[in-house]
Amino acid sequence: MTKRFFVQTGSVLASVLLMMGIAAADDQAQPKGSSSTHHFLTEAAQGGLAEVTLGQMAADKGENEEVKDFGRRMVRDHGKANDELKNLATTVGVPLPTEMSTEAKALQQRLEDLSGAEFDKIYMDEMLKDHRKDVTVFEKQAEDGQNAQVKEWAKKTLPTLKEHLALAQRTAKNVSAQNRTDLDASGGMSAAASDSQAPESTGQSAGNGQ
Repeated sequence: MTKRFFVQTGSVLASVLLMMGIAAADDQAQPKGSSSTHHFLTEAAQGGLAEVTLGQMAADKGENEEVKDFGRRMVRDHGKANDELKNLATTVGVPLPTEMSTEAKALQQRLEDLSGAEFDKIYMDEMLKDHRKDVTVFEKQAEDGQNAQVKEWAKKTLPTLKEHLALAQRTAKNVSAQNRTDLDASGGMSAAASDSQAPESTGQSAGNGQ
């Protein structure tokens, strides 16, 4: 009985040690920084999907022609980058998400309910914020990335993202300026209308006084 107990215990211990050895081997085979690489590729994929989806929305719903052009540029450039990213992810063995993030979906819903100048402003504000973040993330990956292929792709994509950021800054500024001009023009018309009514009102008072 005792002998059998030790034999069984020894078998269990051997199995545990074997499993630990396999796990250790897997850890050694896993490239250093793979977790951060996986995170970067996942965020890049979700961001790219959002840029294309929201860019198409801007091209269709935008009121300002610059906003429409910006949206078309996002569809073209990020569509190309998304295809490159799919090939890269397959090469390094990282599965990519096929849907936008929860935050991007919420923004999509918000933009669906907007139109005209309000849509243009909110969309460009979000694009400005997103591309500032993108440039920071891609710069870090291009400098400190652990996977050579992913690092090279980030480095190659970075100049385009910087162009997008500069374009977003310029477009957002022009949209805001246009909105102020429209408001000033609207306010000026109201003032003119008030002035044109003033003499008539004065005349009426004078007539009543006679």
